[in-house]
Amino acid sequence: MEVLTSEYEIAKIEDSKLIPRDGVLLWVWHVDKIPPHIGISTRGSYYSLKANGKDEGLVLSLIESIIEKKKIKTLVFALDREFSIEEVDTIFSQFTETVPLKITCLNPIKSLLSFNEAGKLSELLSALDGNDLILDVYGYNIGNQFGGLEKYTEKDIHSRLIKLSNE
Repeated sequence: MEVLTSEYEIAKIEDSKLIPRDGVLLWVWHVDKIPPHIGISTRGSYYSLKANGKDEGLVLSLIESIIEKKKIKTLVFALDREFSIEEVDTIFSQFTETVPLKITCLNPIKSLLSFNEAGKLSELLSALDGNDLILDVYGYNIGNQFGGLEKYTEKDIHSRLIKLSNE
């Protein structure tokens, strides 16, 4: 059996109670699955592009209650960026839902962050890290054994989107 190795390692994960909720936060849901899902929040409003539409302007307490209730393994990256809610609304208004082989949950986020070359989350995180834009990482339901995001390919992403579109 092939052992999956970490594609993006995380040295230190802070307690989720310490999250600066008004800042720009990159939310990585289901970090134990391939592929994970991502969303972004600014000034306490959450946004995410999904197979069945999108979340726009949701309050973080709702997001956190879902994560806690369902015990979803989630990482939150606090970013050294600032966006108004209007800026995020403008980017997300260009999308309606994910489209297999074309548009993933990453598309509006990499556009907003100006890292359009990133094809998957690990590439975006490496670019953010390389530009010293990750301030801290926080975790929900993350055990001590968690070391990083598992390797996966863009094909894995689109296979998942195809599966979701057929459900």
